[in-house]
Amino acid sequence: MLYRGLTVVALAGVCFCLTGCPSSSGDGDGVSLQQRYADAQAIVSPNVRASALIDVARDQHIAGDVNGATQSLSDAFAAAGETDDAVAKSHAFNTLAAAQAEFGSKSGADDALKEARKAASGIGDALIRSEQLGMIAVTYGAKLDEPNKATAYLKQANDAIGDILGEQLKSEATIALAYSYHQVGDADQAKQLTEDATELANSIADPGSRADALANI
Repeated sequence: MLYRGLTVVALAGVCFCLTGCPSSSGDGDGVSLQQRYADAQAIVSPNVRASALIDVARDQHIAGDVNGATQSLSDAFAAAGETDDAVAKSHAFNTLAAAQAEFGSKSGADDALKEARKAASGIGDALIRSEQLGMIAVTYGAKLDEPNKATAYLKQANDAIGDILGEQLKSEATIALAYSYHQVGDADQAKQLTEDATELANSIADPGSRADALANI
């Protein structure tokens, strides 16, 4: 299932799950981490630059270059802050927060999540705002082990669904939220939301739209 919000961000060149390159010294073509860092810094688009820097930081961390990884993440924070689009900004900061959490920097993750939340609050499209809030909740719940904050942002994501017009889009947002609950380990709520999304999809009068909504579940 591909989230609508993720589609927007993917077109901007941002990927939520960055795996990095297998080599600790560079990529498969023998490019050094130092060169990859320089190449990332030269990227004009801020959110794409942030994504590339996080990618480099992951491999620097694997290589044991703690100082290099810290600098790359700091530069990624600055690049994410330059991003104008609220969706791309929220996504970039949330991706950065996840990386900081993986590296054991709770303060770094908290700083990035603060910016991700601010950006998400400015997203006009309720469906995409709900999805971004759900992703923030997942970072809190699955990466930082803060279930109370995860629950709070999942509730905000659910509240945003109430602003969505049309059963098809509401069904899409509800199944996305169900997946977020699944990621934080709340199987019961994920199941309930999946049932709610199915009910919404089945209520769509147009057969084609109804089939599309059900296929998304």
